[in-house]
Amino acid sequence: MQCSSTLLDRPDPALSIKPTKALFQSNQKRPLLLWITNFLKGLRIVFFIRGHLKLGKTLKPLYANKLLSQRVRVYYLFKYLSSSLTTDDKLKIIDFHYSFLQTHFPFHLIQEIYNGGLTVWCKTIDMNTYHISLESSSPYEREGPLLLKFNMNGIPLYRLGFSFSPGESFGFGKKKILVISRVQGALGFLKEISVSTKVFDENKPSTMLVSIAEGIALALGFKAIIGICTANQLSPFSTSLVTNYDKFWETYESSIISSGDYSIDLPIKNKNILLIKSKHRQRTLKKRNTRNEISLKGYEYFYSMNLPASVPRVAEQQ
Repeated sequence: MQCSSTLLDRPDPALSIKPTKALFQSNQKRPLLLWITNFLKGLRIVFFIRGHLKLGKTLKPLYANKLLSQRVRVYYLFKYLSSSLTTDDKLKIIDFHYSFLQTHFPFHLIQEIYNGGLTVWCKTIDMNTYHISLESSSPYEREGPLLLKFNMNGIPLYRLGFSFSPGESFGFGKKKILVISRVQGALGFLKEISVSTKVFDENKPSTMLVSIAEGIALALGFKAIIGICTANQLSPFSTSLVTNYDKFWETYESSIISSGDYSIDLPIKNKNILLIKSKHRQRTLKKRNTRNEISLKGYEYFYSMNLPASVPRVAEQQ
């Protein structure tokens, strides 16, 4: 099987939508209460009217081209990315994300992302085709407006939701940061996930998605990744193989910030190889090399498009 964008057009059976469906049915049973709740939330717009109008202006071109739902402009009134964020921070992040996207990505690329997805990495091994796509996360934008998806033979095995963000919302001042708010493995595909992990030198699909996200962030001049901790998660654990985000982020050289989330400097640093047992070092180096190669592919994909980028990428430590 050859790498092809047609893989993105296949149905997406990987994640259960029962929690969302159940919530919808529950809301149908109490429409008056839901209407009152949303109405009261809507009244809060008057306290953020300047930012709300600015956001509307930012989103207007995307609305005009039918790439976004109208609900995006009020997401800051609800839970968004992390439960630790204030309403003002959520408003600023949403405006920054979509402003950055339109300023730094050519429109034809945005259209590809929102109309089926963009294949940013692809490899065929032993008759199996693996590819990572960049897509819109609609209708789950509140868990991260953009989605990186790891696929095996067209079947999505893992998802990573993220957002571009101003650093000040997480205590990073003027730095641009990439916020990873969701890392979910598909239920019912443990065999495929195991095969993928073995093929890529014991790198799980979740790790490979973080590597691609790192490459994208470096190509766009971002200085850090923020990983949302378990306590601040919005994604339902019932539809995911990842239930402890803290343990996941602690596998990286990370530090905990005031919100309880995890900060990872870019490029991602590896722990000193001398801290690894000698009998495992060769395997660890091979694993790291594979991660670095995938990250470099993500970097080169976007850097080659002449998008605003950071200084030339330096070699990662082993």
